[in-house]
Amino acid sequence: MTITIAPLVAYLSAIWVKVLPLRERLEGDATSGLYLLLGAVGMVLLIACVNVANMLLARSFGRTREMAIRTALGATRGDLFRQLLTESLLLATAGGLLGGVLAHWGYAFVSRLSPWEMQQVMGGASGVNATVVLFIAGLTLLAGIGFGLAPAWQVSHINPNDALKNTRPIARTLFGRVHLSDVLVFAQVCLAVMLLVGAGLLIRSLERLTSVSTGLQPDHVLTIRVGTPPEAAMAHGPTAFIRFHTNLLEKVQALGEVRSAAFVSSLPYTWNTSSNSFFRPDRPAPPPGKSPTSNLHVVTPDYFKVMGIPLLAGALFDGHEPVAPLPPDRPLELKTLPELYANFAVSTIISRRMADQYWPGEDPIGKTFVVGTPGMALATMKIVGVVGNTTQTGAEHGETSEYYTLLTQWPATRSLHLAVRTRGDAAGTAASIRQRVHAVVPAEPIFDVKLLTDRIAAFSSERRFQMDLFAFFATTALLLAGVGVYGVLACLVSQRTRDIGIRMALGAQRSDVLCNVMSRGMALVVPGVGLGLGLAWAGSRVMQSQLFGTSATYVPAYVLSGVLILVAAVVACALPARRATKVNPMEALRTD
Repeated sequence: MTITIAPLVAYLSAIWVKVLPLRERLEGDATSGLYLLLGAVGMVLLIACVNVANMLLARSFGRTREMAIRTALGATRGDLFRQLLTESLLLATAGGLLGGVLAHWGYAFVSRLSPWEMQQVMGGASGVNATVVLFIAGLTLLAGIGFGLAPAWQVSHINPNDALKNTRPIARTLFGRVHLSDVLVFAQVCLAVMLLVGAGLLIRSLERLTSVSTGLQPDHVLTIRVGTPPEAAMAHGPTAFIRFHTNLLEKVQALGEVRSAAFVSSLPYTWNTSSNSFFRPDRPAPPPGKSPTSNLHVVTPDYFKVMGIPLLAGALFDGHEPVAPLPPDRPLELKTLPELYANFAVSTIISRRMADQYWPGEDPIGKTFVVGTPGMALATMKIVGVVGNTTQTGAEHGETSEYYTLLTQWPATRSLHLAVRTRGDAAGTAASIRQRVHAVVPAEPIFDVKLLTDRIAAFSSERRFQMDLFAFFATTALLLAGVGVYGVLACLVSQRTRDIGIRMALGAQRSDVLCNVMSRGMALVVPGVGLGLGLAWAGSRVMQSQLFGTSATYVPAYVLSGVLILVAAVVACALPARRATKVNPMEALRTD
């Protein structure tokens, strides 16, 4: 005889159908997060390329005399341009090859840390393949040309007279004459500020997410998925299904390290929910497709004790509830279910949210509701208790409407989770529990063994992953921006050594030189900070979809980002400024 309880599950779950492509279901919200990270990577790449362009400009300034000599010997501007651009491409190629090697190593590392949703988006890719190699090659070529073009053009078009005068390259703008290297530093600072703001918002979002109460007490709770019992154990009807799990529960509870244990059909934080429609018999029938819904959990009596869900009103299950009038020797069928439960009220405990949502301002204890729609009234549920709310599907989705029934009264499932609260280390009891299960049914599969704390943490893993990567990119951008400011000022000090020496010989104090160099550097940074904060504020809508409980215009994140970049800039400016104050006027005047 074959027992089919599955039709009952299908009957209860017939509420609505939402059709999604399989890839979309697997990806979830991971795609938008990956695009956000792609944008962050792009910004870091731009900052790095700007740094390289600045270094090439600084190096090319030192080669102006060389280029003037080459011009005098007959080299054309095209020759100089091609030479400098080739050097830039060689530098980019070396960086691209090194980046490809690091990408191959880094992919394996990041894929192990990435959450489940992003692993599905990756699709099991092995890492650096032909497509990635072509992308790296194209990006390398673009970076080499794009950011080597300006220095090559600048030097190839240098005026020999300017070369002899050590004149720095300048660009003409609406605001007057600005050095090209200054513009690049300004862009670096602007991009770095935007990344810092994004990292600050994600950190704030994760902080808010992890501070949301789950309604559970997950410490010392081990959860185990117990596979479907063999057909032989179910050959005598649905009561055999109940006896199987009752016997197994008794064996586990007998372990000395176990405080309490329970079975549950839909364990929190497992991506497994059973949402069913119902209606109140004392209210007008809802229109088709408009029936209220709530999540069903089939449990054993100690479930609330194991999970730490508090009782708010009424009573919890005590194990002495009447047994459902189930046929002991024949399978359950849809056409017989209404008849079987016609004169039987299933004891039910509901969550506070369900009570507030569907019995507002009333005492729900003793009230009833009917599972299914008015045309498929399946069974009457009688409310005996109200318990605290829980975030069954993650803090992002908030507290959901839940109701709980006993396995002995409503065996509407085939695969259950075992939740065990232990006296000590929960992970250490897994082996003992496995032995007890195999003692009852040697072939029974046990899998998905996890601490409840790990399951809860997994639901915020995507945001944590994004935050870690974004914080890494923001830190890298901050360092690169600091290096850019330092490089420009160090180059400026080296070029102005003679000028500084003359000023000091004419009576300028070291403090004057220090302030002059520092103000020159901060004049590059402060406008970049202002524009970066403005652009981050303007693009806040892009970040909002990745945040939880935090506005994308959260002011402290902007303020802290601005302060961090200013502090880094002060440090970067201080080193060249200190070097400038140590210029010996006599040695500076003796230089050419």
